[in-house]
Amino acid sequence: MSNVINTVAVTIASLNKPGAYFANDNVTMSHSGLVISGWKIEIGHAVFCGRVLETKEIAKDGKEALGICLDDGTGIHVFNDNIRNIAVTKGEYVKIFGVLKPNKDDATKTSVIVHVIRKVDRNPGSVMSLHMLEAIRAVGLRMGNESEVPEIQHVPEDDSWIIKREGLDLETCKVLSIVLNNKSDAGAVFPDEFAKVEMEPEEIMKTLNELADNGHIYSTIDDIHFKST
Repeated sequence: MSNVINTVAVTIASLNKPGAYFANDNVTMSHSGLVISGWKIEIGHAVFCGRVLETKEIAKDGKEALGICLDDGTGIHVFNDNIRNIAVTKGEYVKIFGVLKPNKDDATKTSVIVHVIRKVDRNPGSVMSLHMLEAIRAVGLRMGNESEVPEIQHVPEDDSWIIKREGLDLETCKVLSIVLNNKSDAGAVFPDEFAKVEMEPEEIMKTLNELADNGHIYSTIDDIHFKST
């Protein structure tokens, strides 16, 4: 059975709203997500974007993490970063990619398991605006539609979509092929359009950055959209 990854841009106001989390199946975590503006939005992975107000070393349940207080203009939330893939400091703008889980103490509340954090080094205002538009779009897609927000699924084991390049291993070719096969003006967006690549999000982004450094691709409207050279 193929895995389904549904990545949605989420505001902190939606995350913090009482009773926001829902789950129809707590075993497989399928059919779960947030109630946003009265609509159930199925979410596997969520993206948050905002300005870091403060950071603090914290310890909870025997684990150490960096508490990152993030403000996106709709609210404030503290994300616990156990992975620490980058150094985060006060005043920076960041994107946080995480998995939504029910809170252990209250299943109607939401916990975020942080997977990847990326700094927004250029045009944070534009990136924030785009993030908010994507969050609005998630609700718009759901309104008046009996089906959920379209899911991004892994394709069957048909490798006809993979474009081989000499000197690149298979996994790198898969990542590059997503970009090469995308014909939109903005290019392929991470992580939404890379679901068929069987790699962790941080490994995909590392590969994208290496491809960009080597001149195969380049970023377009922001640092998560890529086109081929």
